[in-house]
Amino acid sequence: MPSVSNGHTAGYGRVVTLSRIRDTLTSPPLRPATAYVLFTASGACGLTYQVLWARWLALVLGNTVASVSIVLSSFMLGLALGSWAAGRTLSRVRRPLRIYALLEVAIGLFAFAFPLLTSAAERALGAVIDTDSPRPVALAAKAAVAFALLLVPTTLMGATLPQLTTLLKRLSLPGRRWRLGLLYAVNTAGAALGSVLVGFAGIELLGIRQTTLLAALLNLLVGLVALRVDKRLAELPESDAARTGAAPASGVGAALPLLALTASGAAALAGEVLWTRWLEVLVGNSSYAFALMLAVYLTGIAAGSALPSLVMDRLRHLAAWLVATQLGAAGWLLLAVPAFNGLAARFSQHETVPLTMASLLAVYALAAALLLPSALLSGAVFPLATRLLAPAGEEASGEQAARAYAWNTLGAVLGALVGGWLIAPRFDFLEAMLVLAAGYAAIAAVAAALVALSGAGSPLATTRPLAAALLLAALPLGGWALWRERREGGYDQHIRRAHADMRVLFHERGPQGITTVLSPPDGDRFHAVLAVNAVGMTRLVTATKLMAHLPLIAHPDPQETLVICFGMGTTFRSAMSHGHRVTVVELVGQVPDAFPTFHPDTAALRRDPRGRVVIDDGRSFLQLTRQRFDVITIDPPPPIDSAGVNNLYSRDFTRLARSRLKPGGIFAQWIPYPRGGSGVADRRTFSMLLRSITDAFPYVAGVGGLQPIGMHILASEHPIALDQARLRARLQDSRVLHDVDEWEHVPLGWFLALRPIDPRSVEAFPPVTDDRPRLEFDLIRLWRAGVPKPFHRVLW
Repeated sequence: MPSVSNGHTAGYGRVVTLSRIRDTLTSPPLRPATAYVLFTASGACGLTYQVLWARWLALVLGNTVASVSIVLSSFMLGLALGSWAAGRTLSRVRRPLRIYALLEVAIGLFAFAFPLLTSAAERALGAVIDTDSPRPVALAAKAAVAFALLLVPTTLMGATLPQLTTLLKRLSLPGRRWRLGLLYAVNTAGAALGSVLVGFAGIELLGIRQTTLLAALLNLLVGLVALRVDKRLAELPESDAARTGAAPASGVGAALPLLALTASGAAALAGEVLWTRWLEVLVGNSSYAFALMLAVYLTGIAAGSALPSLVMDRLRHLAAWLVATQLGAAGWLLLAVPAFNGLAARFSQHETVPLTMASLLAVYALAAALLLPSALLSGAVFPLATRLLAPAGEEASGEQAARAYAWNTLGAVLGALVGGWLIAPRFDFLEAMLVLAAGYAAIAAVAAALVALSGAGSPLATTRPLAAALLLAALPLGGWALWRERREGGYDQHIRRAHADMRVLFHERGPQGITTVLSPPDGDRFHAVLAVNAVGMTRLVTATKLMAHLPLIAHPDPQETLVICFGMGTTFRSAMSHGHRVTVVELVGQVPDAFPTFHPDTAALRRDPRGRVVIDDGRSFLQLTRQRFDVITIDPPPPIDSAGVNNLYSRDFTRLARSRLKPGGIFAQWIPYPRGGSGVADRRTFSMLLRSITDAFPYVAGVGGLQPIGMHILASEHPIALDQARLRARLQDSRVLHDVDEWEHVPLGWFLALRPIDPRSVEAFPPVTDDRPRLEFDLIRLWRAGVPKPFHRVLW
């Protein structure tokens, strides 16, 4: 509240009447709580957009690590750019709340237009590149599209924190709390709330488009409320520099907090990448598990930022506290490694056991709790560092907030790239976390060294003894983490120590995941398991052969086949037995490298010029290819309710596949039966998947698998006929016949049991679509129906 002297307000610099003074004293035009509520809602909207826009862009750019990194980096770069730009103009802003309101309105309006812009971007990308484009060219084109789509809204988002920080400082509101830290905390808390609402309710109940529109309406509401409050505020002066003669921190005093902000932002984002992969081992590649992990992480950051902000005036030796946060993060990771081992051993008892929704969420929560201490320590960095940047005794200015936020988000961009491209592809699960622990210890050591080397006149000088002690602690901690990483070995060594009844036949790391082949001690390949990120994918079974043979025999004259998902290579190998060209697309680059582990004739198949292996997202490949195929067969890995698999089962994808078929082409897909451990929870889910195909094709036929675990579905623009004469003619080819019966005899009657499916049998069920990804998001529906879900297999 402005101070009053002789009828003038020092805060606003204008003459006011006694009645206005009375009104201001009795009814403040702006309470801090109002700004906090507005920024909480803003944070919820921002996280909602980040989640939903990332899903949208995954459909355009592909669901690869490269594409995800591009989207995340574009988002963070926009935030940094917006914060930097706001910091350069704040001194001339007279009504920061009005600017904030207009920013929120503009973000909401952009969100309304985002679906149309995404569709335009998809067409533009397809016009520039295709599946034969050089990888650097393709990545550059995708980066340009992502940056062009996200630049405007994220720049606007990045400018909001400096505006509110400027407002709260210039109003000279009473209180000794560190309001910049509290603004950061409530915005992050809003983001945590947004992750829960969008992940657990919004997408399932409303769909992606309507959830986006709801967030856009909330943005508009925040902007309109802010405009209404702004009308009650008098105009602020261009700059508040005249009210303070204190100078912001500079030299070593500024280097320490800026280092901490940048390094902690990088470590936090690298940690998020590695934590996600780590927790995937425990709770599976589930959209719900990721949403809960994100909510816990953001809640921890919010609480970690709020706690020191509330008691900032009582804290001494802030630099030592800052160093201690990084040292504490390193120490917690060293404790989390054995805790992870214990949880993995406990969760392995739930293998394929159906769990109630409450039990499943409890498992998720217990795993996500591993993140909480790291998140708390990460959240504490922002208020501590910004307090060190600001002049002593002063609230942070908008310029300082902009500077701090820009460095922090730039560090986040660096961390996402380092975590996804440098650490994850080169280290196993536990190794990567220990490397991250060493990184935290190194940050603590550098920060402590900066303090210890500060001059006598530096405001950090009083902290030098504490810093020296922390430096002595950080160096051996980092060294011990690296030594332990070397001593522990990788996931393959862990399996050998923990399971005497299992052998590791193959083990490779890569950007998209860690690929491992496990088998019994005798090396029997028919009992081997292919695992990606320690989650079992598939085994050698005849059903995967028939995913190729059934559509190829049903087609009158197949010449070009596309197989999406390589797995153990069985479907690709069976398709090659028909003697024509076969292209197989696989997301995880190391999976095809395991091909020789399962099939002794791999070398000959690799030499065959008719076969081609493409490492890419299957849907992205279909969008960009100019090739047309006679047969397209899809075999996504189980469980098919995992994050991202909906993109290969939706009606939109099926229509895309139809557009890539030659006249008379056949689309083939395997749909698991309910409660078979493959991700189909109940009959309704099965029927929705079938409806997604019958909506896309006029003619659909199906036959149950040799084992009662799923159904083979064929679809085409023309009637599908498979008679005995064609079947016998195809099986006269010795290569085809040998492959069909290689592992077990397949009766001719099985092929002839293929029957048309009446679309009316599933018209009462809604389809799975890109907008309504019901395959991934079904928690509320299953909870209402009392349907449990099986827990995935933990190979630990």
